[in-house]
Amino acid sequence: MKLEELKKEAEELKGQIETTKKDLDALNFEKVRSAIAQEIGSTFMIKAGVQVEKNERCTRVAKTNWEQGLAALKTIDDQSVRLGMADSVSLTGEFDGGHTCCPDDNPRPYLNKMEGLGFKDLVIHSGNCYHIEPENFSKAADALIEKLGSDEQKTRLNSLQSQKIAAEEKLKAAEKKASEIATEIRLEETLKGQVVSPEARAFLASVFTNDLKVVDPDTLVYLKERSEWGSSGGVGYFDQVHVYYHGQTEMEEWQWRDRYSASKDRHDLRIEGLGKVSVSEENGEARIEIELINEEYGNRSTSFTFSAKEKTSSVTLSEQEQSAFAEKVKEEMTSVLKEKERLWAMKPQMRPDYPAGMTLPMGLPSSYVPYRRPSIKERLILASLGIAAFVVEEQIDHRVDDPQIRYELYVVKHGQGKAENVYEDHSYEKGQGNAVIALVQLKPDKALINTRNGKVTVKF
Repeated sequence: MKLEELKKEAEELKGQIETTKKDLDALNFEKVRSAIAQEIGSTFMIKAGVQVEKNERCTRVAKTNWEQGLAALKTIDDQSVRLGMADSVSLTGEFDGGHTCCPDDNPRPYLNKMEGLGFKDLVIHSGNCYHIEPENFSKAADALIEKLGSDEQKTRLNSLQSQKIAAEEKLKAAEKKASEIATEIRLEETLKGQVVSPEARAFLASVFTNDLKVVDPDTLVYLKERSEWGSSGGVGYFDQVHVYYHGQTEMEEWQWRDRYSASKDRHDLRIEGLGKVSVSEENGEARIEIELINEEYGNRSTSFTFSAKEKTSSVTLSEQEQSAFAEKVKEEMTSVLKEKERLWAMKPQMRPDYPAGMTLPMGLPSSYVPYRRPSIKERLILASLGIAAFVVEEQIDHRVDDPQIRYELYVVKHGQGKAENVYEDHSYEKGQGNAVIALVQLKPDKALINTRNGKVTVKF
């Protein structure tokens, strides 16, 4: 498909996604569910002769009428009625901290009802009341409607839920298709008309580069860059050369800018572009010579060696399996990062590192700063081989203003479930240097990585 056709389809999908999102919003499912739960709670309270009040958020026992509500709790045996005696806000999805859900005076009917509804574990005791936390309101409202709602209320909600599920599935399918089209557009813009094999194209789907040279349909050379920074010093810059050869990959990098001293910068190691590339095969090995352009300091060359015998065994997965595997890798990266961020939210703060003579800026509430947020620093997906790897950066400790950073290498294999942590390193940035991990080469059974101690082969 031509680039213009892809962009046209992308625009159509964008419109479809926006329309579907509006349709979902128009259903107002959460609001309707809350309203039905309020109807139930309000009916029971009124049946018990308890005065209720309504506002834009909820239906509840009037704050000035708690004595009447407590008396009803003590005298009425009907469990359905007892449900509405305490503040129904605990079941309807809108929390108002100014009103208790069930006072300590007589919590047993409330707690019995919560147990009968099947979410006793959702009730917590805090202050002078028992209540359900806001994040569990939807579960409570569903249980309330299922056990105590009328047939009409259940039918109304079920119909709305069916529409919601259908709209969500439609949205998910459109967003997945839009993501695939976006990848195709990026590939077309990267390749610029150069022809590659289906396996090489699948590999490039996970690569982001503006400088690619196609030597032949199964031999690619491209440039990337990365940077390092921390709580002290500046930013260190690295230029990288990557090679893909018949399903095999390798990388070499050079640091041209030092984090701490401009006198240590090596601008002669910068890479401004790719020059001539030659491939020769001899004695079962393929040698790839690459000219690296640096107009100010002069060009230089580097070389990579691969096994020529392995090039016929690169494809292992069908196109459908490759697509499913790529989605699985995205899910695993999201899952790992989500757990890291959950832990990050509970971590302490540390003193910031300000240059000599600089003080805390005016207006800041504290002289302490949060830990560095976890992030995925690098990823490589070989979909045709059913193997992928990614590197996670996470701050795990500190000494005053010196952060300890951990880098972890995760591997995802086709058909083997969860991402596996196969290598890690950590260090205090000031005292021990940077423990960063950079992927050099990835194969189905091992990875070659750059570490602060040199290149390391990790088998899995």
